[in-house]
Amino acid sequence: MHRLTLLAGTLLASLAVLAGFSAFSYETWLWTVLLLAVAAGLAVVSAVFLRPLERPSRTWLVLALALGLGARLAPTSTRYMTSTDALRYVWDGKILAHGINPYAHAPDSHALDALRTDPIDHLVNAPQVRTPYPPLAEVVFLGAYTLTPGRLLGYQLLNLVAEVSAWLLLLALLGRLGLPRSRILLVAWAPLLVVEGYLPGHTEVLALPLLCLFIAQGLDRRPVTAGLSLAAACLIKPLALVFLPAVARELGWRRTGVLLAVLAATLAAAYAPFLLWGGHSHWGPMALMAEKWSFNGTVAPLLGLVLPDHAARIAAFGGMLALVVAGAFLGRDFLSRCLLALTAVCVMSPVLFSWYVIWIVPFVVLRPDPAAIALAVLVPLTDIVAVNVYVHHTFDPPLWSTLAVFVPFYALLAAGWARKWGMFALASAAGMGDSTTASFGGERERRS
Repeated sequence: MHRLTLLAGTLLASLAVLAGFSAFSYETWLWTVLLLAVAAGLAVVSAVFLRPLERPSRTWLVLALALGLGARLAPTSTRYMTSTDALRYVWDGKILAHGINPYAHAPDSHALDALRTDPIDHLVNAPQVRTPYPPLAEVVFLGAYTLTPGRLLGYQLLNLVAEVSAWLLLLALLGRLGLPRSRILLVAWAPLLVVEGYLPGHTEVLALPLLCLFIAQGLDRRPVTAGLSLAAACLIKPLALVFLPAVARELGWRRTGVLLAVLAATLAAAYAPFLLWGGHSHWGPMALMAEKWSFNGTVAPLLGLVLPDHAARIAAFGGMLALVVAGAFLGRDFLSRCLLALTAVCVMSPVLFSWYVIWIVPFVVLRPDPAAIALAVLVPLTDIVAVNVYVHHTFDPPLWSTLAVFVPFYALLAAGWARKWGMFALASAAGMGDSTTASFGGERERRS
């Protein structure tokens, strides 16, 4: 094993052990975890691209994935967390397990008082707001609660099952595209996934295998299965809808019509039981978030300097939509179009929590882009805001964390545009394989 790979593995293991060790104060614990996450992320990227391993042995892959697996399990023992979102997941699962529609009541409803029997039931965030999570996510929450009632472990284990499934799908895609299987380290050893997936976790991890299936079916231009996988991803997180222009460009108009029909029918079938059961749509709480919340935005706050808040938000979301659509017509390959869509969200959204960036990871495994990789490595630094939230009870992110993440991101994004790197590389007329090889690191791989 090369020294860089050994260093990356050592840093990842250290991150996992310290993330699961809660003897420090919360502030010391969080600083240690986040700085180690960035250091480990930089080491992983260096190991993958500076010393690429073209044909790793089966033993190497098994050991690498085993370390990734252990790095996910170790943090589940900590009493600290970077976000309380997963407490809502367990609560929703509990409500559903007791035969109550999770969309019918906000957590603080008196109709649910009798169910508040576990300690974490009193810690649910935004208890006055009905759940914003789609139906498939709610079914997973039910499974998590059934596995470990009143505890977070069941949800974390289901996250792990979903993530390992994504690893296997990505390994198959790497082999199919003729890319080094060692790139699996970009996801299996990704500190972003350790921190955001298991401390205590977010639903983006659940969507990873569905995104991988969508990628495979999109590349094969299969509208029915691509529509099913895209719908399933939307039923975990509606953000998946940003891929519609990219896949439409790949499929053509006739096949896109089939995909849209499958997508609409699947979504309708999933939502109907909850709506007929007397529930409300989750779109109301999501619209409230879009209207009121701000965090880690870059372009949106600048628009807010010259426009009223409401107008600035409309302009930001309008600009996001325009960029998502424009990205589908820049003549790039399918993976690049998807990355461009996600980049448009990261640039224009007024809210960019670090766990949203998890969606980028499977795409950069197959289509590496310097700016996207830098964002995935550095964005855990923005979680330092949790010190203010849980210790000082304010929601003001420090300026240094914003600059540390977004200055390198925008610098690499501009350089990528100018030099045709990564997602901006021109698509080869020969097809997907050549255009992927032309991406970041491709020249080094060909020389090797």
